[in-house]
Amino acid sequence: RELLQATESIFRWLNNQRREAFPNMTLVVKDTYYEKAIAAMIDEVVDEAGQVKDSASTDLARIRHSLYRKRQELRRTFEKVVARLNKAGYTADICESFSNGRRVIAILSEYKRQIKGVFHGESDSRRTTFMEPEETTELNNQVYELENEELKEVQKILRALTASLSVYAPLLETYYRIIGLYDFIRAKAMLGIDMQANL
Repeated sequence: RELLQATESIFRWLNNQRREAFPNMTLVVKDTYYEKAIAAMIDEVVDEAGQVKDSASTDLARIRHSLYRKRQELRRTFEKVVARLNKAGYTADICESFSNGRRVIAILSEYKRQIKGVFHGESDSRRTTFMEPEETTELNNQVYELENEELKEVQKILRALTASLSVYAPLLETYYRIIGLYDFIRAKAMLGIDMQANL
């Protein structure tokens, strides 16, 4: 996408007036053209930040919607558990953390046997134990499954986009060559200016 933006700016700059004024620079883009369809294909799938759009496929939109709902449910459930354990005085200074991508509660080690859940490790001092509460284990599993589904769907979408763009591979290679040559021409011009050089 960045290559296309740079190439488009070159073609836009090289209008008919400049093509006459700079015949040698015009030679660099001779026998080629700017193809708008490539950028349109990319923009249909990828946003400005380089993320695959929800609208790229109906499956991705469905997965991301489910993922959002599950994360909200997990957050609410987790906050209830933290509040309950906090009130009981079981939690450590930092009450929550993440372990292997799963939300865990930091509990004072002396209370770890009183809490049902999955053990995820201890702090170096062994005064804090990290537990995944029983109430959130299934929700964490569902979130993990949906994240994997999302990743697979994104890869599928990007593979399809790559296959569609592959017909333009020679043109894209030409764009890389054009960008390289213009960069080289600019570098020589900058050096000439610095040295106050003349022909």
